[in-house]
Amino acid sequence: MNAVDVVDFKGHYHGSFSGPAPNAKAYAMVAEHLPNAILEDPAWTSECAAALAPYHDRLSWDAPLHFISDLDALPIRPTQLNIKPSRFSTVDRLLRVLNWLKEHNVAAYGGGQFELGAGRLQIQHLASVCYPNAANDIAPVDYHADGWPTPPPASPLPAFDQTIGFGGWQG
Repeated sequence: MNAVDVVDFKGHYHGSFSGPAPNAKAYAMVAEHLPNAILEDPAWTSECAAALAPYHDRLSWDAPLHFISDLDALPIRPTQLNIKPSRFSTVDRLLRVLNWLKEHNVAAYGGGQFELGAGRLQIQHLASVCYPNAANDIAPVDYHADGWPTPPPASPLPAFDQTIGFGGWQG
């Protein structure tokens, strides 16, 4: 059973929200024992890079990505990236990044940060249009409503109401 699509090492989170310290041995164990998981945001020390060398085809990033120049500056050319639209700040920059991915044959999968309401629906819409069959770490809006949904939403989620506008938010 492949229950884990992505393992986020949080190796690029610093400051008030810090990830765990880089651990080459732990990275290698995770990569070995979850052979189909995408390995996201590893810290890139010489030890971690060596431990992950056999797994380059499964590496991905999102935290350090804000501009196309960030994509070009990655230590290796990934086969997939977690696209968090808010990190790119404008729709124009987001579309330029998506075009770069297409030109460089790099797959995308969906991600969010702290978007709720309309923002959550909008990133879900973008994911359904731009990378519909990819991994997804965007929780359904029902999980952010007052109380826990009973029963929780099942996969696949129903289509959005397209009569309301981008995101289908009814507020």
